Amino acid sequence: MKNAPTLSCYPWTRSSIVPHWTVAAVALALAAVGCDSTSLGVVAEAPDALTDESAAVVDFSDTPGAGDGVDAIDDVEALTDTDSTDGSSLSDVAEGDSTAAEDASVDSVSGDAQSADDATSEDAQAVEDVGPVPASVCTVTPGEAVDGEEPGPAAMVCTYEIKTLDVPVGFITEARDVLYALPIGTAAKDGWPVAILFHGTAFTPEYYWDGSEDDALGHWNQLQLVKALLEAGFAVLTPRAEVALGYWNTNVPPGSLSWATAPDNQFMLDLIAAIAAGDFGPLDADRLYPSGISSGGFMASRVATTYPGVKAMAVHSASYANCGSVCFPPTFESAHPPSVFLHGAFDAIVLVSSMEAYRDALVDAGVETETVIDPDAGHEWIDAAPETITSWFLEHP
Repeated sequence: MKNAPTLSCYPWTRSSIVPHWTVAAVALALAAVGCDSTSLGVVAEAPDALTDESAAVVDFSDTPGAGDGVDAIDDVEALTDTDSTDGSSLSDVAEGDSTAAEDASVDSVSGDAQSADDATSEDAQAVEDVGPVPASVCTVTPGEAVDGEEPGPAAMVCTYEIKTLDVPVGFITEARDVLYALPIGTAAKDGWPVAILFHGTAFTPEYYWDGSEDDALGHWNQLQLVKALLEAGFAVLTPRAEVALGYWNTNVPPGSLSWATAPDNQFMLDLIAAIAAGDFGPLDADRLYPSGISSGGFMASRVATTYPGVKAMAVHSASYANCGSVCFPPTFESAHPPSVFLHGAFDAIVLVSSMEAYRDALVDAGVETETVIDPDAGHEWIDAAPETITSWFLEHP
């Protein structure tokens, strides 16, 4: 299990992992690509082209499903477009041998019973040797106390598998990883509901699966979310972004201008098809729950407003699919999935006002919404995220 890179779209990093000169260099690089297509505040000024793009209403007329939050891309719709044994008879036994036959039958039954007892005993011993079945795929290890001091930070590791999808992009094929885990137990007839969690800029999907209680930027809350969702009966999928810096195509040109031609669009089409085909196990493609932070939050909105099967979504430190830190969302219909918004009041990367513009447009359309703003947080996973997001998904089956 590996920890993801610790650099993010911030003027700081986790303790002493990246030197300050590297932070400055990466900040300039992130500014060059837009860093979620938002203003970097104290880090760097966004390029004029991206600033102009984010400050205007983008024409989505050529993007299937956009604008009304209901229609699905046609390609997605196409996706949904024994032995018998002869018995023996004691009537064949001669009168003089009947007692012997009965004794043999009793001995046989007694022997079978003893064999069954031995087998049961062996099975019980095997279970005892293996130990109890775990209640979760996530293991929390308490911090150790040294020389009578306070215990150190706890650690969490969630086991996962990796499936690689070969996604056609133009004349080439891209290998795109999806890290995933299923809940402990037996799925319902239609399969497990699916939480799809998108990572933010400069992070990777591995960051959802292990870390420490003292990690920066609310990472512990992110881990607690994965654990809570799995224990609540959701399969958890964490896809990997195409771009090396870890951001999604959704709100960065050209993807923000023409989603139908974006590589991440084809990735989502293939991912949903793989879910429906059972490639990840018994999952329910008609019960999808996208969420994510920063660029991943914009991607959650893109999925919720573009593809079928989404029951509810959670947007963390982000806004509408193609917005930036200034957002002018389109008019929505009431069929837009119920949405919960989580944000830090001091977020200088994606302003609270950008999120509120999206939320208010949904309220005007009669869409069920909820908003949680942490008065002490910035652009980071807030403490309320694990319980709020898990409860929201459970409330919208």
